[in-house]
Amino acid sequence: MFETGLVSVTFRKLDPVEIIKLVKTAGLTAIEWGSDVHVPQDDPERAAAIGTLTREAGIRVASYGSYYRPGVHTPEEFEPYLKAALALGAPVIRVWAGNKGSADASPADRESVISCTQAICDMAVAHNVTICYEYHNGTLTDQIDSAIDAIAAINRPNMKLYWQYNPSLSREENGNALRRVLPYLQTVHAFAMDASLTRHPLAEAAADWQTYKAILAESPADRPVLLEFVEGDDPEAFLRDAKTLAELFA
Repeated sequence: MFETGLVSVTFRKLDPVEIIKLVKTAGLTAIEWGSDVHVPQDDPERAAAIGTLTREAGIRVASYGSYYRPGVHTPEEFEPYLKAALALGAPVIRVWAGNKGSADASPADRESVISCTQAICDMAVAHNVTICYEYHNGTLTDQIDSAIDAIAAINRPNMKLYWQYNPSLSREENGNALRRVLPYLQTVHAFAMDASLTRHPLAEAAADWQTYKAILAESPADRPVLLEFVEGDDPEAFLRDAKTLAELFA
């Protein structure tokens, strides 16, 4: 029910071969490859090569973590990301819901994000690719009501949402948000971080993640849970947290 893996941007300074070896050593089974360093959107040949290396290692390409922002970029600017994702063999492309938080975005800003997202969903659906919003501050998905409103307004079958907990909220508040987003949820990013954004061992947040796992289990869908943000960007910290993740989501 739970596939566990890594978000490659956790280790921007490592090359893809090193990342694949780390994930293999950790016993995880999936990678989200980022577009900013490891799989640039303007190099489909590199994307294809990394996709092949990933699969040859017995690891699934879970998604393509792009930095494309609907409403900031145009639908035409999405084409390289789609081509790279197809070359990589990624069934999911993560995008960002504009560049303004829900409280700061005007109706025109919101409409620009929504209409552009509809356009890229229509481009992706022909290739059986799902588009997902990152659940993140500084975008329309900075809180649950706005995130769900955006997904509903887009109204496309291949539009879904990521989720990660907000360190500034309580476990109960985060759990309520997760439960509400379940019908739209594609992927979970896992980490341990406090309100000051200081990173901690994942084991220190085990009680939180046990709560979130129980909520995820309320829906039968299979969803990747991918590690992101380890202490000091340290591979040893990743291996430690990967062990905790595998135990939590066994």
